[in-house]
Amino acid sequence: MSAEKIKQLRLQRAWSQEQLAEAAGVSVRTVQRVENGATPGLETLKALAAVYDVTVDELRGVAEPTTDSAQAEPVMDPKHQEKTDMNSTPSTANPELQSDQAREDQKEFYKMAARFTFILIFLLIVNLATSPYLWVQWPALGMGLALVSRAATVFGVWGSKRERGDS
Repeated sequence: MSAEKIKQLRLQRAWSQEQLAEAAGVSVRTVQRVENGATPGLETLKALAAVYDVTVDELRGVAEPTTDSAQAEPVMDPKHQEKTDMNSTPSTANPELQSDQAREDQKEFYKMAARFTFILIFLLIVNLATSPYLWVQWPALGMGLALVSRAATVFGVWGSKRERGDS
C-alpha cells in the first residue's frame, strides 16, 4: 500500500486532509495515519478509492492505472465530488458509504425525536403548573412539523439529505 500515492492524489486535487476525510466519510485522524504509512482497513481503502475514482488495487500499488486520469482530472471540491457520487447510478456509487450515511441520518433523526419528546414533556409540565390555558400545543405543533419533515427526508419521501445537496 502506497501512503505516498494517497497523499499524492490528495495534493493533486488541492484538498486538505479534512476535505479528503469528509469526502471519504472517514476521520481526519484516519487520513493522517494512512498518509503516515499505517495500513488502512478494507473499508477505508474502498472509501478512498471511491473518492479518487480508482480501484483499491491502484491505491495499494498492485496495479498501475491504464490511463492518466488522476492527473488529467480537473480539481474538484470534495463536497461536489460527494454529491456526484451519490447521484450516480447504483453501479458507480459506493453502496457501503450510502448505507452508512443512511444509518447515521436515521440515528440523528431518532436523537432529534427523543430531544423533542423530552422538551415537550418539560413544556407540558410547565404549562400545567403555570396556566389554565393549554399553550403547549403550539410548540408541539411546530416541533411536530419539523420532525415529520425530517422523517420524510431521512426515510426517503423527499429524497435523501445528500441528494438535495445539504451538508
